[in-house]
Amino acid sequence: MTARPPAPRPPPPCLPALDDCLRGGFGTRDDGDFVIEWRDHEVSRRALGHPETARYLEGVLTRCHPTNRERVAGEPARARAGCGPTLFDFLTEIFEGQVPGALRLR
Repeated sequence: MTARPPAPRPPPPCLPALDDCLRGGFGTRDDGDFVIEWRDHEVSRRALGHPETARYLEGVLTRCHPTNRERVAGEPARARAGCGPTLFDFLTEIFEGQVPGALRLR
């Protein structure tokens, strides 16, 4: 019996949805008086590094509007080459942009 390769994982949830949630009205406090503690963030930083970013961007490329494909087309290759921001960077930028100072990396 030949082993079958694992099924491809679905793409991660939409990053803009996190951005929307942090903006408020989806269970976040309106006064911004909360802290999000990301424990063991170095494990996440490695898991959400360039290889995972390339995989995510390949999914984005398949779903993006045809007029954006040319702009997005080179991004997966850049990530595979270890260049540019990672998914971890994207996530921390979203937190800092929407709730400055609320994300604590532990």
